Amino acid sequence: MRPSEPSGQLVNELASSLSVPRAFAAILIGRGIDSTEKARGFLKPSISSLCDPFLLPDMEKAALRILQAVQRREKTLVFGDYDVDGITSVFLITSFLREWGGEVDYMIPHRLREGYGLSGRGVSSAKKMGASLIITVDNGITAFDEVAEANSEGIDVIVVDHHEPASRLPDAYAVIDPKRPDSNYPFADLAGVGVTYKLIQALVEAAGREAPRNLSEDLDVVALGTVADVVPLVEENRVLAKLGLEAIASSRKPGIEALKELSGLSGRKIQSEHIAFILAPRINAAGRMGDSDSGIRLLLSQDIDEARAIAEGLEDDNARRRQVDEETLQQALGKLEKTYGSELPAGIVLWSRKWHPGVLGIVASRLAEKFRRPTVLISVEGDTARGSCRSVEGFDVYDALSRCRNLLTGYGGHSHAAGIMLDKGDLDTFKDTFVSMVDESLRGIDVTPRLHLDYELHLSEMNERLAMLLEQLAPFGVGNPEPVFVTSGVQVLDRSVVGRGSHLKLSVKQGSFFADCIGFNLGYLEKEIACSEGDVSLAHIPWLSSWQGKSKLQLKLKDVKGQ
Repeated sequence: MRPSEPSGQLVNELASSLSVPRAFAAILIGRGIDSTEKARGFLKPSISSLCDPFLLPDMEKAALRILQAVQRREKTLVFGDYDVDGITSVFLITSFLREWGGEVDYMIPHRLREGYGLSGRGVSSAKKMGASLIITVDNGITAFDEVAEANSEGIDVIVVDHHEPASRLPDAYAVIDPKRPDSNYPFADLAGVGVTYKLIQALVEAAGREAPRNLSEDLDVVALGTVADVVPLVEENRVLAKLGLEAIASSRKPGIEALKELSGLSGRKIQSEHIAFILAPRINAAGRMGDSDSGIRLLLSQDIDEARAIAEGLEDDNARRRQVDEETLQQALGKLEKTYGSELPAGIVLWSRKWHPGVLGIVASRLAEKFRRPTVLISVEGDTARGSCRSVEGFDVYDALSRCRNLLTGYGGHSHAAGIMLDKGDLDTFKDTFVSMVDESLRGIDVTPRLHLDYELHLSEMNERLAMLLEQLAPFGVGNPEPVFVTSGVQVLDRSVVGRGSHLKLSVKQGSFFADCIGFNLGYLEKEIACSEGDVSLAHIPWLSSWQGKSKLQLKLKDVKGQ
């Protein structure tokens, strides 16, 4: 349990220039932040540090066409996706253009009836309303047939997406996607809502007039979509998420106020885990169970009483979703046991007519995490099968799907998560092909997640200032994990299990320095510690816990090992 630490001279120089502890300087350097200028930009990001939106391909063309539609009062249809990234993207562009006087309506597909992406029904709806422009957000990069259909009806399509393109692009009026192979944009990992925000920035600049509202006010919904979509929280995503989390805390949008009230977050500092585990699941809930309209109506609401009523409905949807999650998980575990026993294949592919498509991604993630195997769960209805894929480190599930695309009627996503559609009759062949690809790719490779240790810390170095500095590294997530320290040669003075046997509580000593520790969901380690002779090593995070308005310095344990 020893981390590889950066050069002592570099650590000392950065610590001195920033007037911070060596431990904090070492953490920054380990994240590639090895100069005073980089550190200040990372710790205090600003909206001015974002890249020029016109570096994105087709951005100028798209912005001018949209402004033309606003000026001419052309009817425009915004077509989104049913997840939080899609819903926040729809909110951003729809509310913005409406405030500028645009004739804008929106459409989010029904997950069960239509599935993901621009559909023929969407094009038909645009034609029926007399629209001359469709803007897709968080989808559209592979909507070849639908874009062609819109073109044949005289409707321009602007694609605003962040997913991986296929070998060709749709024949749209404009295609904005940082993952386009010809893109010169410096950061390719924006969420869909991030790309939409860049479009709004470009519209303001191209129009040469003031925005209908301060764009900083919309960083709250940008953070919701960015964190919920589990994109890397680095570079531009970190700027948008960090500033957006602050904006959520002070947001005056009735929908966000109602969500915070209902979930007990009013008046609290909002962190990325609050979005991931509290706010986003509620916005997602209606879409997972079928109809996403509640999520977008919540964000668009201008009345707090209306917003509270919508939020309460989402709370009910979320409770139902959790119940369906658990039922599906137990059924999937039963299928695994019945089919394979203890000898699981390299990859997991399961299907059922009983499973709700809206929860497959959640359950697939839990299985992939539990068994350390790429997992595909599929719901079958009639002759059509729809599934969600979740992967593990070292296996690019999107690439695997592209290599067996002859078996699929549709697919999309990225390296860690994707969605598929296929004919029921091809399920067995798909399963065999997918599992074979996983086996070939991961054979002999240990995919067990390993705890990354950032710095060896003596208890004498642990103090409230260090804990407060570490909070400045947030928001934590993919690409920017919470820093973990190791402290060796620690004597356990007292131990107990609290919280119904779930959590481990320790009192420890190193030399003449003492610390209290809490290990959430690590209660199972108590027996191992009891059997250990001598000192132990702790993997931990210095943490200021808060209870009844009082703060207390603790070590938040990640692991404990005997020496």
